[in-house]
Amino acid sequence: MSGAEFEQVKDFMSKAITAFNISSDPKTSVVGDRIAVVSHALPGFKAGTRKRPVKEEFDFVTYSSKDRIRRHIKESLQQLNGEAAVGYAIQWTIANIFSAAPNPRSLKVIIIISAGKTSQWDKEMLKKISLQAKCQGYALFAISLGKSYDRNELEELASTPLEQHLVQLGRIHKPELDYVMRFLKPFIRFLRIEKSNYPPEELTAKCIRLLLHS
Repeated sequence: MSGAEFEQVKDFMSKAITAFNISSDPKTSVVGDRIAVVSHALPGFKAGTRKRPVKEEFDFVTYSSKDRIRRHIKESLQQLNGEAAVGYAIQWTIANIFSAAPNPRSLKVIIIISAGKTSQWDKEMLKKISLQAKCQGYALFAISLGKSYDRNELEELASTPLEQHLVQLGRIHKPELDYVMRFLKPFIRFLRIEKSNYPPEELTAKCIRLLLHS
């Protein structure tokens, strides 16, 4: 992803914030949306090392307004150029962002923006943690950018139905990102209505097996 393309992704993220009803008191309130952002593909991370796989931009209780979140994205978010480790990034985010937040919400959503395949050494982790997250009630929404991608990997990552949880764009241009924005808003509305459908019934058997072997 070029620097210019990354700036377009930042612009998309900033616009996407408008789809949420940000809590004015994220530390103590039990209502309203809370947003955290982590950047993955951190240089130097490898499986088995003590380095974290992501850069934490901010957690769920850092900001209480859309304007402050958008300002951080515009002014502080920087492109990382390490090896992709989406699986380890999701694992870290669940353990350190979601689990550490006060007043946890019943509706938990992870939106993954990726430009290319995850690293070969991360594939097994991605498959494992995606299923674990879904069985724990997380909704996984995947946005894949660019022509280098693995369809099977994306389908394992995203929640079902895929037509509501997976978007793959061949180019990183404003018209395509505007399309994702039009896709995202109905997804958020869908979540508010169908929040009890995570995990879906089709995963029941896999989740039971996962629990028995954990």
